[in-house]
Parts: sequence; C-alpha cells; structure tokens
Amino acid sequence: MAMTEGAVQKLFKPGTSSSRGTANECTGLGLLLCYEFVKKHGGRIWVESQPGKGSSFRFTLPAASDAVDAE
Repeated sequence: MAMTEGAVQKLFKPGTSSSRGTANECTGLGLLLCYEFVKKHGGRIWVESQPGKGSSFRFTLPAASDAVDAE
C-alpha cells in the first residue's frame, strides 16, 4: 500500500502523530528511532512510495573506514 505525499513528509518528524498500518497496528515510533540512529552514524534514510506498488524504506551508512576517519 502506498502512502500519500503528505504522509511521507511526516514519517521522520518528531511530534507528528502515528498512523495505523494495514493490520491496524500503530506505526511511527520505530521509524523515528531508525531515523535518529542512521543520522547519528552519518547516514541517510528515506522512503520511496508509489500508488499501486507500495513503499520501500532505504538507508545508507558510511563505510567503517569512513566512520573511523570522522571521529
């Protein structure tokens, strides 16, 4: 199930309310934790969502040698 552009914009913002997933579960807190972890380690996280196709969550982290150099 794809998300609206408005929902995508709210995903990684603290203070926005959670939504309900496809099985009526709460969503949101886990994504904020992932966002904070990835950012703290110098990475990037994002979502790609297409109507009729669903959503993909992706992230990148720097290579271990890059992380050591940054300290």
